[in-house]
Amino acid sequence: MKLVISKLRDFFRLALPVLIHFPIRNRHHTAIYSLGLPDLYDTDNHGNGIGSWSLMANSWGFNNNQYYPPPMDAWCKMILGWVTPTTISPGPTLFSLGPQCQSNTVYKITTNFPVGEYLLIENRQKVCLYDSQMGGSLSGGLAVFHIDEKQPSFDTQGFPGQSGWPYNYNHYRVAMLQADKLFELEKKTNRGNIGDLYHDGDTLGPSTSS
Repeated sequence: MKLVISKLRDFFRLALPVLIHFPIRNRHHTAIYSLGLPDLYDTDNHGNGIGSWSLMANSWGFNNNQYYPPPMDAWCKMILGWVTPTTISPGPTLFSLGPQCQSNTVYKITTNFPVGEYLLIENRQKVCLYDSQMGGSLSGGLAVFHIDEKQPSFDTQGFPGQSGWPYNYNHYRVAMLQADKLFELEKKTNRGNIGDLYHDGDTLGPSTSS
């Protein structure tokens, strides 16, 4: 018995560092995919979906080494029943929103949107392990997702300069509203960066719509 225990102890002593550092993105993505969530990475390969802002869009993570896969985005967590968004209305009200890894709070904005269309807002900060590699000098910011339940496609990207946009109704069913207004996710320029997040002084408007 002592020999068996000794062998097991040696095994875990040697194997644990390997297990900890083994890339985990495939296991995470596959496990969540089995729950029925769709891919959000633009499967027709013309854009990048919501990129590194969701495990279902780029499970490799911001630094592309697989050790820091993104967390679930606000929409996925809502669909799975992990969070219940709080609907907020216009007005001079202060709201508190902790980092997504420390809080289950997600805000929802439906004002001036048709039925089935809304915004989801969550706080993404580098203090969260799997958001720690997002880059840039800022610590994080607010991620704003545009959801259109009437849009049948998760792969239809739309952006300024595209023929007929925005009247062609091209946009992802789940889209990241990028604060820098560059539409780099739709244009497949990158898989997301700190400039996509909203900070003090940024405003939402038609030019950030997706």
